[in-house]
Amino acid sequence: MREIKFRGKRIDNGEWVYGQLIYFPTIDGEMMPMIFSSWHDEESTIIENAVEVIPDTVGQFTGLKDKNGVDIYDGDVTNLGNIFYYEGSFLVGEEISTSELLMTKYPLLEVIGNIHENN
Repeated sequence: MREIKFRGKRIDNGEWVYGQLIYFPTIDGEMMPMIFSSWHDEESTIIENAVEVIPDTVGQFTGLKDKNGVDIYDGDVTNLGNIFYYEGSFLVGEEISTSELLMTKYPLLEVIGNIHENN
């Protein structure tokens, strides 16, 4: 089973944070994305370290790692094209692949940046 996690750049300092994604309503009625870590016990889940992130920087983990063991996220720039999530599949550049085909077809895939820092 694929691990579900997200990343986003913090609003306050621009640093990347990794964890679970939740949207909280703001005073003006908009929904603000937040990335958080959580701790589970037998009776509940406790949200820890929730931080607001820039909405356009939120990306989901593909469940895959590149040739160097680096997690691949939606929005990453690789040596073979940008990674985008689209309707249950991943795009490498303009080509649609399932996650299984992605690493079979591109075993030398290497993350070299992301669309938010390497425009």
